Amino acid sequence: MSGLIDVHVHAYPDEVAAASMGWLVERGITPAFGGTIADYPAAGPAATAIVTTNSRRPGKSAPAHRWLVEEIDAAPVPALAWFFPDPRDPANAENMAAALRSERCAGIKLHPPFLGVAPTAPVVEPVYAAAAAAGKPILMHVGLDPEEYGDARVERRWSGPAEAGPAVAAHPEATFLLAHLAGVEVDFDAASALADLPNVWLDTALVPEDLIARWVATRGSRRILFGSDFPVGDPVAEWAKLERCGIGADDVLDAQRGLGLDNRRNEVSG
Repeated sequence: MSGLIDVHVHAYPDEVAAASMGWLVERGITPAFGGTIADYPAAGPAATAIVTTNSRRPGKSAPAHRWLVEEIDAAPVPALAWFFPDPRDPANAENMAAALRSERCAGIKLHPPFLGVAPTAPVVEPVYAAAAAAGKPILMHVGLDPEEYGDARVERRWSGPAEAGPAVAAHPEATFLLAHLAGVEVDFDAASALADLPNVWLDTALVPEDLIARWVATRGSRRILFGSDFPVGDPVAEWAKLERCGIGADDVLDAQRGLGLDNRRNEVSG
């Protein structure tokens, strides 16, 4: 679909992808795809994918990003990279600034529970500052505990909309793309309040269809972008959910432009 961006995509090197997918299967989740860029379905709805590779190992953030930028050249659809920061790395500010200067970098992916830091922790402040200075968004995980999937879906510290709210509100100079409809599966009301902040946009990655439908019925389709959470989610199936819930391509394209993820930045090729 012309101009449609899948903003929530993960990919890893072959050996890491296999281990990551195995970890999910052990927790009762069957990924739709294999977890490498090459597995992304070119016949899907997205004209562009924005990809991250989560690396919380000390000193691995910048090398992982360099690998990702090289890897997206071979992506089945044109692709950009989210930079996954390492807030505790002394070189983090320098690494973020270098990554964000490139048009191949869409912004920053921030996953507080995965990194083991609260979104309000002082060590995260340079992340907000770097994104604001670059004029690029932060894709922030808000929702379920990454270690409690399957039948044990529970909220984790730093992961819910109530925990994300103070950090987002304290940084109006930064723009936030909040994953999973701002954590709507954890707390619909708190997610709704968080979505009312003027610097907030939302993605729909793996949100249950009934919650998307409830959201659209009660709050409309404003500032909603498409995210598949590939490889766990199937981009084709995830986009079909949005359409069935009354979110059209025009709505998503408007949200993309509002966030600055317009075609001028995202029409890239290998």
